[in-house]
Amino acid sequence: MLVEFTLKNFRSFRKEATLSMEAESLKSNTNKLIKAQGGTLCLPSAGVFGGNASGKSNIFKALGFMAWAMQNTDYIKSPTTEHDLLSPFRLNQSSAGEPSLFQIVLWDPKAGREYTYGFEINDRAVLSEHLSVKSKVSKNFTSSLVFSRDKQKFKFGSRWGAGMKQLEKRVRPDALALSVFAQFNDQLSLGLVDLVSGRFLHIDNDLSESMRAALRACEEDGQLLANVTKMVRQADLGIGEIFIEKVGLPESFGVGFGLEAAEAFGGDSRFGIKRVRMSHSVYGQAGEVGDVVFDLDKDESAGTGRLFVLATHISRALKSGGVLVVDDLDSNLHPFIVKALVDQFDNKETNPKDAQLIYSTHEAFLMSRAVNLRRDQIWLTEKNEREESELIRLSDYKIRDDYRIDRNYMAGRFGGVPQLEFKEPDSE
Repeated sequence: MLVEFTLKNFRSFRKEATLSMEAESLKSNTNKLIKAQGGTLCLPSAGVFGGNASGKSNIFKALGFMAWAMQNTDYIKSPTTEHDLLSPFRLNQSSAGEPSLFQIVLWDPKAGREYTYGFEINDRAVLSEHLSVKSKVSKNFTSSLVFSRDKQKFKFGSRWGAGMKQLEKRVRPDALALSVFAQFNDQLSLGLVDLVSGRFLHIDNDLSESMRAALRACEEDGQLLANVTKMVRQADLGIGEIFIEKVGLPESFGVGFGLEAAEAFGGDSRFGIKRVRMSHSVYGQAGEVGDVVFDLDKDESAGTGRLFVLATHISRALKSGGVLVVDDLDSNLHPFIVKALVDQFDNKETNPKDAQLIYSTHEAFLMSRAVNLRRDQIWLTEKNEREESELIRLSDYKIRDDYRIDRNYMAGRFGGVPQLEFKEPDSE
């Protein structure tokens, strides 16, 4: 599970900001909490609320960049330092020339380890990097250094880092040591990279890629498709069955339609394009007389497509006990559906393996008593007078548990809402 994520000097965030999933000592909804290493209590879900351009998406972009960088093995053709997402805060003279910082703390219950990993990077080189592991030694959890890096100078821990020392000369200035060590089969590095490569951490921030990933996953796993179908049916969209069907290539593509282009549409040029189909009942005077099949892309609403993708990601995360990260969870979805998706993680019965959901949203309904989030599950983003994004936990405010959070948030009591200055047009 994700314990915390920290970023600094990345896009709209100049100062250090940490999104923590560690629960605070609140008395409300303690039955939601899940256990990490040493009995530490963590949250099953957390929502980031804020106005447009307040910095919400930049948190998710930072996490997406970090996960990509940790997996990047093609650092010659695709240097980690040159990724499009990597950009410091540019509205300050000093920070524009300073490195960006990323750090993540992950608990892997299967290995019984907590990883703390981070690095500082600019558009030329990796300036620092570190990895430590907390694991159970005898009766206690003990933290041990694996390696630390100051530019090209390395220090290795005696317990975990001995096998990495012989690989340090293979690390380029513009590459992460972690990805190099993993590429050369260092088991500890591989274990951490494996967590962020999809087995553990699922990041939904690219609609077309998320749709392709959902389609592939449902085609390969019949039980997953059954779970997705059940979840979509519960949303009261009038959908009966969901299935994957291979169809011929569109004539407009012609003979030259290649494999790469076909895969972009979810299929293979040798076998045809794969499409998601959904059945709906057809009614006559006497009632239901049959069904008709709709194409998800052509016939269904944007919200139905979005729900299909989210239901797939959610089902996979709940099955594996992983972490699902979703930017704009409420996009094209009714607030009641969004609440139901969050409830999948906050309910022990539907989340027996302690999966986590981290999302951004504009939907103030999720702050209401009907949803019943803990105050430490709510995070707010807003910009200060210097256009710097700040991340604030609602539990930092001293308020009662029965306080109407949604109404007071919309009234601007906690920040995180836009201060509009639109004026009526001048009359002629």
